Amino acid sequence: MNLIDKHIKAEQLRESEKFFEALELYDEVIVAYGEEKNYKGMADVLQGKVLTYKHLYLNTKEDRYYILGRENAKAGLAIAKNHKLVEMYASCYFRMGEMEMTAGKKVEAEKYFRKAVEKQGKSDPVWGDFAYHLGTIMCELGKKEEGLKKMRQGMEHINKFEGKMDDYVFKVWKSGVLMKIAKADEKRREKYMKMAKKIVYGDERLIIRKKQFEKLEGELKV
Repeated sequence: MNLIDKHIKAEQLRESEKFFEALELYDEVIVAYGEEKNYKGMADVLQGKVLTYKHLYLNTKEDRYYILGRENAKAGLAIAKNHKLVEMYASCYFRMGEMEMTAGKKVEAEKYFRKAVEKQGKSDPVWGDFAYHLGTIMCELGKKEEGLKKMRQGMEHINKFEGKMDDYVFKVWKSGVLMKIAKADEKRREKYMKMAKKIVYGDERLIIRKKQFEKLEGELKV
């Protein structure tokens, strides 16, 4: 298995909730990228580790996973800045925001998500993912009207890339934004939950998203 395949395998292990196996493989890959002086690869792997620690924290609520996720996010941002990987600034800020949001640090999360949106060009579908996360945290901070507007902008942007980007990633983002809008918009909640459910239950690969959907469904009693 070559280095790129190992990196892809680590991502697949994470999405299959084999978190510790994923972390072992990520570490192996990051050492190899370091030996090659592939700093972009290193920053990218660190972002994968951030996501893994985020899921571990959400599953266990053990502070060590939040700390490890946050520190890996900081390391990824530092590498990107030190090596002037300008194209990675947005995603690095976004990972910082994700960890702060996960820990309930909403003001800090909004700051990082806003930086991610500002740094990310709209030619990339990921702008929509960043925008809806910013909108989500804005709603949670009491800026509901502005937050819902930003979430819908994110959804519209993601929709533009249907069939033009990785199908799995598209479904993760689309189901995610639908669930977030459903949580914030009581009047249209049932509509958005039905749309999200169709995506989540229509693809067996969406293991983590399905669990998140079922949890939200229980909370909202839809």
